[in-house]
Amino acid sequence: MGLNTYAALQEQYNLLNELYDSNLGAVRQLQATLLHDILPGLVDEQGLDATAVDRTREWLADTPTIFRTLKRQNFTASFALEALQSILLWRVHVLPQVASASPSAYLTCLPPHCRDPFGRPIIVVRLGKLLDGVEDIKSILVYTVELMRSHLAQLNYAELARGQGARPILQYVMLLDIEGMTINSRNIDTFSWLVQDLLPRYPGLLGAGAITNTAPTNPAVIRRILPTSALQKVFFTTHAGLRDLLSPAHLPEDWGGGLPRITELDNPLAAYVVWPAARPSQECAAGEDAPPGPAAARQPRTVLSSTSLLNPFFGYPAVSDAFSPPTPRHGRRRKRDLVRTLLRLWWARWGACVRLAVLALALCLVLRRTRWLAALRARWRRRQLAPARL
Repeated sequence: MGLNTYAALQEQYNLLNELYDSNLGAVRQLQATLLHDILPGLVDEQGLDATAVDRTREWLADTPTIFRTLKRQNFTASFALEALQSILLWRVHVLPQVASASPSAYLTCLPPHCRDPFGRPIIVVRLGKLLDGVEDIKSILVYTVELMRSHLAQLNYAELARGQGARPILQYVMLLDIEGMTINSRNIDTFSWLVQDLLPRYPGLLGAGAITNTAPTNPAVIRRILPTSALQKVFFTTHAGLRDLLSPAHLPEDWGGGLPRITELDNPLAAYVVWPAARPSQECAAGEDAPPGPAAARQPRTVLSSTSLLNPFFGYPAVSDAFSPPTPRHGRRRKRDLVRTLLRLWWARWGACVRLAVLALALCLVLRRTRWLAALRARWRRRQLAPARL
């Protein structure tokens, strides 16, 4: 397992670095477009405060994140821009709601010096305990994965400050322990949501995954849930096989390494400051005096204008809530909504010309009427003067 797995991981690592180097210019252009064209409209439309704007700028400055999104869209800039706008809107409305959650104790980042052979940090996930641990698992997972992104960005900033290389760390390596994982509908639904809904908002954050402590039926279930692209990065192994790939000095005692047990290690993710729950200012103002109740517990739904740059269904009104992507407001794309949008856009483009033309026509009619009245008065005067001449 060791040599074949190492060769496959090295090939993927080298290919990713080549793609990063060759597409860095496109990434910079996307960042400039988002910063100068998209962000001002988002601030006006959502009423973001200074904290939310700073948080958004920090995300836009995360070059590896923008690159991974561009890669997920097959390096098509227009598709990547649309995906980034959708993720940006999701971040604005979801992250403040989960900022009060605590990072999961079952998702631990190993100390910064612990890396795989290619210099990537290692994240340990005890999936069985994670899924069976708490009720509000989705909020905790959203917040923890966001902390993972922030931690990777901080590692890159630190290495850049030390002058260590021009290429940033692009991904994590994951050790997935599924010991004690119960195969039931709730866990499968949560795992499917994690793979199919949450991680696509953090595309490519995990570069490889080593799955250990598998029961005989677990690999088949995991292969059915994971998409094909993820299966290419995942391999099933034992602790002994893992030590052939990673240095024992970089593994916890649970995996036969030289570090303390995973429960005794400090999680670097817990060191980050929790962002305050800064929602759009207009929502805060509207809800300051609202008493708590069942309505407050429901996730708010944000209505997106049919012409909003953040609306992936441009031309049709859409709605978005915390844990699902935007959808058409009326459940489908109605033709009358598109016609209404086209009329609005046409009027926004040509309305001034139409008003000017109507004004010019009215002025012409007034002048013509004035001339007609003047001619009528002149004719009447001539008739009055005609008898006097006779």
